[in-house]
Amino acid sequence: MRTLIALLLALAVGRWPLAENPVSANGQQPTANSLQLSFSMRGDRARGWPVKTKVTLASPSTTKEWTIEASDARKPVTVSVPAGSYRLTIAAEHHRLFTRTLDVDKDLSLPEIALAAIPAISGRVVAREKDAEIPLAGAQIMGGSKQLATTNEQGLFRVELSDEPPDSITVTHTGQAPAVVPLYENLAAENELGTIALPRGATLTVVLDRRYSERKTLTVAVVGKRTVASREVKPSEEEVAFDGIAPGDVQVIVKGTEPLELMSEKVEMHDADLEHKMVIAPFRLDGRVQLGNDALHAGGTIEVVAKESAWRAQVPVDGDGRFGGAMWQTGKVSGWLKTPVNPAAIMEISPELGSDPSPWNIVLKRRFIEGHVFDAATKEPVVKGHIEIMITAGDRRSESAAEVAKDGSFSIPAMQNGRYDLRATAAEHADQSKIYYLGRDDESRTADFALEGGIEAEVWCVWPNNQPAAGARVITEGAKTVIADAEGKAVLRLHAGETRSVWVVPRQGSFAIASISASRGGTAKPIQVVVPQPAGSLRITSRLRTPVEIAYGGHSLPPALMQILRAETGDAGVLRVVHLPPGDYGVDAQGARWVQVHLDSGEQAVELVPFRRPAK
Repeated sequence: MRTLIALLLALAVGRWPLAENPVSANGQQPTANSLQLSFSMRGDRARGWPVKTKVTLASPSTTKEWTIEASDARKPVTVSVPAGSYRLTIAAEHHRLFTRTLDVDKDLSLPEIALAAIPAISGRVVAREKDAEIPLAGAQIMGGSKQLATTNEQGLFRVELSDEPPDSITVTHTGQAPAVVPLYENLAAENELGTIALPRGATLTVVLDRRYSERKTLTVAVVGKRTVASREVKPSEEEVAFDGIAPGDVQVIVKGTEPLELMSEKVEMHDADLEHKMVIAPFRLDGRVQLGNDALHAGGTIEVVAKESAWRAQVPVDGDGRFGGAMWQTGKVSGWLKTPVNPAAIMEISPELGSDPSPWNIVLKRRFIEGHVFDAATKEPVVKGHIEIMITAGDRRSESAAEVAKDGSFSIPAMQNGRYDLRATAAEHADQSKIYYLGRDDESRTADFALEGGIEAEVWCVWPNNQPAAGARVITEGAKTVIADAEGKAVLRLHAGETRSVWVVPRQGSFAIASISASRGGTAKPIQVVVPQPAGSLRITSRLRTPVEIAYGGHSLPPALMQILRAETGDAGVLRVVHLPPGDYGVDAQGARWVQVHLDSGEQAVELVPFRRPAK
């Protein structure tokens, strides 16, 4: 009878009674002022569940931490806590770390917590000779620079990955060309990669023709899509051999001891062994930076970048504006100049280099964008204003910022030719943007910003299960990115009658687009944006030298969103965009055919090919 009464009381308050023998944190007993938090867990049997588990419950004032042995991991957990906000963390062996923010204002019983397994990969590595497959024992399975596993006598391997798996693995073996195997999104607990065949690699012998008197130790490297190898070469050695080079283009890079003692050449490898001579003929680079007609006395640095970015070296600019030294690379190189007088790096192309000495003169134009930031209603200077600057020169973009003085004035050096996107921001004001195009013959410009008070508009960012997307970025075109708080709320300021598209991008990836408006009467309705879970990625190959554009549901992804979701591949002409939501995507580049693709899960490969008009 007592059991029935207890059950009816529990149903009346909407809470089920705990299991018969719950696990209590540190043996705590409830107190008069405490609340009961209870939950249970389940894991993956393929990872040996139940396993030893560590639980942490942290608030701003206290932290509770305890360990649950494997024999008790299936039992419900109960802990007594004061009311407040907590961060629950569960670390179980062979499972991904689980975290969740909880607001405990009454007794709380959570739904069963499913712990996701850390994924494991397995496969077989072989070499093929005609129709035969030869197992390769001792092949290395690499995740970036970290060795994950080696194959056994049958060429087999299995390895459990980390909580954040790499995007791909590289399989290497002496005498064979390496293979790169992509690991797609949403890996399962067990992932069989199948048979990985390593082609026979050719030998590249680099012959060094040193045309200088001082003998020194050199570093020679070979870098390609599937090859990264480096060797030290002593002063007495005249050549160095690299085995297992895969067919394709590679860069041979030779490095000395001084910053500009670097040179690279492209070599095309086939199936046969190859010998390549590198002629090292030093010359002196005599570089000079001027500000108008005067030498630049502010100092700084210039990053010299070789063709196809095979190497880069940073060189100081002294107090007289001079830079240079002994140099090996001939032809034209790029330079990214940073000095105290320019807010962002300025890109310059050198003249033909190779003569001794080789001059390179960089002349910076004395030019500024100046103005004032003030309140549109009162005409008073805006206190603590801020100017964000994006400079676009060709296909290069750089960002910087400038503070606004107490009198509302600002001054931005504008030495680089190109497009200047300025955005003025200030507390309790709506942002305002202006665009200026500056060419070689343009002089300084004046830019004044009259900021309106603006209308507060709330954007609530949530996942499909209605949990807040805490820390999500809310991006609007031409406006400052706002970070959502722990409840998923972000506050924007709009002009009366303004409508903006907003992109919500959680820290875990994925995104969603929505529209928010402010009425002419001075109000804005809050909106809720539901972000789909990340589903997959796009791997885009393009041989064109024009930027790749991606559209989702007819909307072009803004550059700020692309920067967040872009993942480096190391392969020339390959762009990988990860953690994307499911849906229809369009991929385009100037001079290429438009490609449409539907993404459900995993990774979709897209190749952009040049568009050719039919012959008349």
